[in-house]
Amino acid sequence: MAVSAGLVLVRKISNRWHILIGHPGGPFYRRRNEHVWSIPKGLVEPDEDYIHVARRETFEETGLEICGPFIPLPEVKYKSGKRVVVWATLGPPPDRIINPPPSSTFVIEYPPHSGKMQEFPEIDYIKYADFSSAKKLLVKGQVAIVEFLESSDGENILDIIALWQDIENENKCF
Repeated sequence: MAVSAGLVLVRKISNRWHILIGHPGGPFYRRRNEHVWSIPKGLVEPDEDYIHVARRETFEETGLEICGPFIPLPEVKYKSGKRVVVWATLGPPPDRIINPPPSSTFVIEYPPHSGKMQEFPEIDYIKYADFSSAKKLLVKGQVAIVEFLESSDGENILDIIALWQDIENENKCF
């Protein structure tokens, strides 16, 4: 079964925790909002290092180079059986977010059966969403990530990340 690896970029903004999420590009999601957003992630090929894939995919989808440190979170499993291995870390300040993000692209035949090939960004918009909003926007298989962060174990991880944010200087890796 497929395995993806991703980063859960969190940041306290206006005294509330937020998670960085991306809206999928392409014509099929243009008018959809609820339960289509995702954390930055991508498929792991055989013999690839999971954290390397998570960092690479985050960069490819958002343009953000994230250096960590990284805290492993419980993996999530979709109904399809796909596993998503994730790490939490401090996300960049909101003013470092670029929209549309410099996302990698994909090519599909669109409109369907037209013979025309069109290129679309993997992610067409990124933003920070507070945890309540994120649970409404994220694909259903990723809602468990936010629910974990809201648990007592997750709060311990957020306390560590809050310390990183408190001592953040000029991190050149955002």
